[in-house]
Amino acid sequence: MTKKTVSILLFIAVLQLSVSANGFIQKLAENVFEAKATEQIVFLNDGETYAQISENNQSILRINIKTGTTKDTLLSLHWLKDKIEKIDAFEMDSLCERILFRSNSEKTKYNRIIANYYVYRIDRKELINVSENGKQQNAIFSPNGRMIAFARDNNLFLKKLDFNTEIAITTDGEKGKVSNGTPGESFGEAFNAFSHFEFSPDSKSLAYVRFDESEVKDLSFQYFQGTDYPTFETQKYSRAGEANAKVSVLVYDVFYKSTKTMNIGETSNFYIPMIRWNTQPDILFVAKLNRNQNQLDLYACNHRSTVGKILLTEQSKFSIDYKNLKAFTPLSNGQFIWMSEKNGYRHLFIHKTNNGAEELQLTKGEWNVTDFYGFNEKKKIAYFQSTEQSSAERAVFSIDLRGKKTCLSKQKGTNNAQFSNDFSYFINDFSSVSQPNIYSICNATNGSQTRTLENNSTLKNEISQQAFSQKEFLSFKNTENQILNGWIIKPKPFDETKKYPVILVANTNLATQSALNKWHIGWESYLATKGFIVVGIDIRGTENQGNNFSSQVYQNLGEKEAEDLIDVAKQLSDFHFIDTQKIGICGWNYGGFVTLFCMTKGVEIFKAGIAVSPVTDWKISPSFSTERFMRRPQENFKGYRESSILTKTKNLKGELLLIHGTADNEAHIQNTFAFAEELQNNGILFEMMIYPNKNLSNLEKNSSIHLFTKIADFLEKKLK
Repeated sequence: MTKKTVSILLFIAVLQLSVSANGFIQKLAENVFEAKATEQIVFLNDGETYAQISENNQSILRINIKTGTTKDTLLSLHWLKDKIEKIDAFEMDSLCERILFRSNSEKTKYNRIIANYYVYRIDRKELINVSENGKQQNAIFSPNGRMIAFARDNNLFLKKLDFNTEIAITTDGEKGKVSNGTPGESFGEAFNAFSHFEFSPDSKSLAYVRFDESEVKDLSFQYFQGTDYPTFETQKYSRAGEANAKVSVLVYDVFYKSTKTMNIGETSNFYIPMIRWNTQPDILFVAKLNRNQNQLDLYACNHRSTVGKILLTEQSKFSIDYKNLKAFTPLSNGQFIWMSEKNGYRHLFIHKTNNGAEELQLTKGEWNVTDFYGFNEKKKIAYFQSTEQSSAERAVFSIDLRGKKTCLSKQKGTNNAQFSNDFSYFINDFSSVSQPNIYSICNATNGSQTRTLENNSTLKNEISQQAFSQKEFLSFKNTENQILNGWIIKPKPFDETKKYPVILVANTNLATQSALNKWHIGWESYLATKGFIVVGIDIRGTENQGNNFSSQVYQNLGEKEAEDLIDVAKQLSDFHFIDTQKIGICGWNYGGFVTLFCMTKGVEIFKAGIAVSPVTDWKISPSFSTERFMRRPQENFKGYRESSILTKTKNLKGELLLIHGTADNEAHIQNTFAFAEELQNNGILFEMMIYPNKNLSNLEKNSSIHLFTKIADFLEKKLK
């Protein structure tokens, strides 16, 4: 074989690999590797059927739980005189007599969904348009099914279905000033909830949270499209230590059309992450979280007298996770379910409603309850998800008041559940690193499978034909002898006799977890197709390994996380197939911050790094997410100073690529511009890629392809 022939064959091989990689990134951008989910399912009260949107989104069917056969059609758009294109989502009233569904949904810049809502009366085959005065947001049924409450343009409205009338509950709502029932712009995704209004059990009252943002400063975003001159948009944006929105809790009386404000003490510098009615309509529970987020007070408010008394106070040296409130469930016997990490791990408790006293710790152990599904009051059984089997896995359990616990999920990986109204059945959503999501209906007593709804066999077949490896789990120990869980993706085919460049991936968000046995194919897998070994590590600050592990970064972000990643980078020499002279690091948002912190430690271990949408100074980050871990700058000046990357630029080691979108409303582009200026002032060369008018956490296809290609191209040039 001549040298020319060999060269041609090598060229063809490289070309084929390039085409394969380009095809992969195309599929990645088109979400080809995302598992198919079942259409929305709502269990019905008879315990034998559920309602589900049809695959073409044109109807809602009633389906037998056990057999999967369609019993009848509850709603078809073809029956209606009104022209409605499709059903996007729906819910049933408490008696399962009416359907509330939305259509023509659109997502706003701040992740709010607005849509046209309709109510369909099943027995009368009657359709009512919830409002003809503009799209609505977060529409909900009253418990008696005769009214709809919804938000629009920062105000709340009431639709009385019996009379087909629309009433304004509030009129003072105004963009950038006051928002009723929905968090304003400055709260963003603070509590991962966009609806803060709820009917009382007797349908006579509506409680809601009012957000006053008039003292919150504006932040500008510049847009460079559509006109000859750039345009500006402003958003209320509360930064660390700056003025927050003032919040209050009000109750609207449906009959008298009057509103009262609940008395819960101070009127500023706190959050209301939850309001919830008791099973009887006399008491409204209000969760009040102080600004430092280390004290949570649970109030019981008499909505008639407006008097609120504190039932329970929880304090922490660090921060209290508002997600614990998801488990809060008032019971009809004068008790409530409470979730807390007060003993170092997240567990379930039962408290008395009259005085808040703890009666029973329902779950215990060195593991976390990660989700709560409900409490069967008839059988006295709670249903939850936990990390008991492994911090990298999620299993579904039931537990009774005597402590008898049953594992209802049968497969090792990540299991999520949706239970029927009477807790007889549940839909189990299972996946692992090698198995796309499988949706099954299971018996809630023992977890036995009734039937499969979706097994994603088509996707699994597609994946089997792709030239990339699945994640493998591994662990390291840091210098303080703490276990750091992680994962590794190897190129395919993999040659153990070769030495490969490696990319360390920093966690995208603080207090999240990446070493999870669940289905996900992302840009990390794309890097593996380009000949890199990719390693992800759950550094200190990561959740679900106990509070002693997660709280070590409190009030001093960056230092411990960087130490862990540098420790791991040094230990990579233990792998004979890794080229320790070619180690790169990459991170997104908080991971971008950690990437820059590692590269500015002055340690010559990372040859190249990429920081996507990084935070570079926590003082210019959102107040809620920052103060949860750092407190306010006025209280923690040293912590903010030492956690700022801007003071460390002269220590930068390695080739750097900064990437940011100009429309990012979480980590504002000011972070990257400030860091770039400091690098320039210190005469340090670097590369930068700016995406005009884009938020990199929500990219369309073409921008995704460009971004992933840029990342891979930079790493290939610097590490190969």
